[in-house]
This record gives sequence, C-alpha cells and structure tokens, in this order.
Amino acid sequence: MKKLYILVLLLFSLSSCEKWLDVDPRSVVKEEEMFNDVKGFRSALLGVYTKMSGTKLYGSNLTIGFVDVLAQYYNVESGQHSFYATANYNYDETATYINNIWGESYNTIANINNILTWLQEKQSLFSPAEYDLIKAEAMALRAFLHFDLLRLYAPSYTASPNAKAIPYVNKVTNKPFPQLTVSQVLDAAIADLEEATDLLKTVDPLSPEYSGVAVTTSTDTPEFFTFRYERMNYFAVAGTLARIYLWKGDKEKAAEYATIAKRNTTGGQLFQLFSEKTWDNSDSYFNSEASLNSKLIMSEGRKQVIYETDLYGSLDTRFKDWFKYYPGSNEEFMGKYMRPIPRTGNPPNLMLMRVEEMVYILSECAPDDSTAIAQLNSVRSYYGLKGANALVLGNCVPEEELFKEYRKTFIGEGQLFFYIKRKNYTEIPFSVVEDVQKAYVLPIPDLEIEFGLID
Repeated sequence: MKKLYILVLLLFSLSSCEKWLDVDPRSVVKEEEMFNDVKGFRSALLGVYTKMSGTKLYGSNLTIGFVDVLAQYYNVESGQHSFYATANYNYDETATYINNIWGESYNTIANINNILTWLQEKQSLFSPAEYDLIKAEAMALRAFLHFDLLRLYAPSYTASPNAKAIPYVNKVTNKPFPQLTVSQVLDAAIADLEEATDLLKTVDPLSPEYSGVAVTTSTDTPEFFTFRYERMNYFAVAGTLARIYLWKGDKEKAAEYATIAKRNTTGGQLFQLFSEKTWDNSDSYFNSEASLNSKLIMSEGRKQVIYETDLYGSLDTRFKDWFKYYPGSNEEFMGKYMRPIPRTGNPPNLMLMRVEEMVYILSECAPDDSTAIAQLNSVRSYYGLKGANALVLGNCVPEEELFKEYRKTFIGEGQLFFYIKRKNYTEIPFSVVEDVQKAYVLPIPDLEIEFGLID
C-alpha cells in the first residue's frame, strides 16, 4: 500500500499580506479571528484566487509553462533547458513541477474546505445572497481544482474510467481520504458544480435569472459582487460542467452546458484570474533577456505549421496578434501576457476559460458534420478566416479541423494537452517520444503530511 501525502497548511490572503494558519490547536483562535465577520470570509475567498494565480498553479505551470510544454508548443531541444525533461515526458526529472502542482492544488482545496466549514457555522452573519455566493464559488472552485488534478494525475476517462485516480477532498478532517476512481472523481465534481449552479442562479449578477436581491445586510456597497469574470461565476460553472461531461464522454450533457456558457454576451472570457505578477511570470519565459535555458520559443517553422500559413498566409489574427517581438529585440515570443515598454496600464488577466472553447465543445458534440463545421467557422470568422477561407463540408474532416483550432487558440492557456490526452492520441505532434502513453499520467508525489491512501 502506497501512502498518499497531501499538504494541508492553510494560507489566506489578508489585504496586501499573507497569513499562515497553523494546523494545530492554536489555529482555532486565529481562524475565529478571521471568520468573526463577513470581511474575513471575503478576504479568505479572495485569498484562494490569489493562490490560484501563483506560479505553482495558473500563474505559470497550468497555463504558460509546464502544461503548454507538454503540448509541444515550443522548441525545447537543449538538454540544459529547464523544461527539457518535461518536453520529453521524463517525469522522474520533473519532480519540482509535479510536486508544486499537486501540493499547491490540495493546499488551496484545504483553504476552500475551511471556508465552507466556517461559513456554515457563521451563516447568521450573512444576507442570504452573499452566503449563497460565497458557498457557490467555493464549491465550484473545489471542483475546478480537482478536475485539473484528475486531468494530470490519472488516466483519461476514455482510456480507463474505472482506474484508481485521486482523492476528492471535500471537508476538513484528520482522517485519510480514499483514492477514488476516475468516474467517482468526475461524479463528485459534478455534484459540487450542480449545487453551485443552483445557488448562483439568482445571486450572480451575470446569471440570466439574477433576481437583483439585496446583497448585504449592512450599508456597504455591493463591491463583492463585482468583477465576476475574475471569479467563479455562473457561466464559468456551466463551462466547467461542459468540460467535465465531455471528459466523461457524455456529449449530450456537455452540449447542454456549453450552450448555457456560450450565452455569455459580454466578451470572449468566461473565467480569468487577476494577478499583479502576470508580466513578471511572462518575462520568465518570453523575454529576450531571460536565460537561454528558460526561454520558450516557437520556431518560425512550427508556427507556420500550426497556423497553416501555406493556406491562409497571415490572415489569422491569432498568428498576427498573439506573437510579438520583445521590445528592443529581434526575438519573437508568445505575446498574450507580454510586458509593454513603456509599461502602461495593468497586467492582463490570466485566461482560464473562454467562449471559443464552448463553441469547440458544441462542434465536437454536433449531430452532423455540417453543424460541426458551422461551429468551427463561427470562431474562424472571428479570427479573420472567412469567406473563401471558411471550411467547406466535404472538403475537410471536422475532427482534424477541431484539433487545429484547439492548437491555434489555446497557446498560453494550458488546454491543448488535455485535449490530446482526452482523445488518447497515439502520437503527439512535434514530439520525438514514441511511447506517448507515458506522457498522459503524471506520477502522484509523496508529500510530508499523510492525508489519504493510494493503492
């Protein structure tokens, strides 16, 4: 029996500083101080988003760095490069990345569970709307994080739905959590998300069914109900459900929730994270002054293959706008998060989920090729590939075009690798590794604090 270790230290963001909550009897006093008013709960929840935006998770590893290297976006050829082992799926030499993603994810989940535990005890502090909003966001974030852990550390549902996967940690306890199967983890995440959907229907200002209820029992303005796209909102929950049902192979339910998420009419974003360090994180890889062994560069040849310049030239705005020369240099990098010089404005948000993905899900779940192609053309048209450059029924294979669209759209967002894994490709384009099955499941690390069991 191999033991699973999950770090359960609790870290919350309080204003501009961070505060550790020890996991010993003294922590009870500290937690009571934090959760003795509504403001403390708000700070704790916002602290979860701050942790998610750190480099161990979506600030780097799960967007612009580790997972995108797994997807073979970049030419990582030097054995001295920090991502060389990652690019070749040699996970024995990538323990730092693997441990950080696992540990920080479960650490964040522990924070979420602590919020939910105290929230139930302190329900009388809240208006019904704010109570429901915090509970819904926390439950949805718990599902979101578990799902990404599942997508990395367990076989895909397509490959082995009953394989042992990961624990689904849904409460604060000293008892170990069992290692669930892939199917069981998906069901647990769906349960959290569906409850979150019901709670958000009338209290999230983005929801079509928002009732406009009073959002606080005090005289404060409802600032906590703003910036919804930077938090787990109604559409993001629907989008996460669409992702999970597609992973599970339930195309009918995936299309149902993708349709809901697609109703967002205010822009392409469904879920983003704000971080003051986005430019700094981008500079780690996409900067002419960065170390040669940390730069991530897509060769011109690879870029032309991905964006099909032999067919479309430079018409695709993803080709034109998402790659930039670093200011003052002759080196081109992925530029979605590149720092402008002179530095002006705020750093861009990290894109965790966009409307285009929902369109791609609807294409994959379409009842016929004509509908599938129409969905793809709606996105391609937005990026400049329209008219004579539209896909034509009978002249293309929708599934092949869908892969191409994923590859063009999700650079810097960490979704391409998960698509390739879900489809169980026997080869990963641009990879020199012949046995790609070993690429699809990261080894579960051993951490310091026992919190579960692995067979």
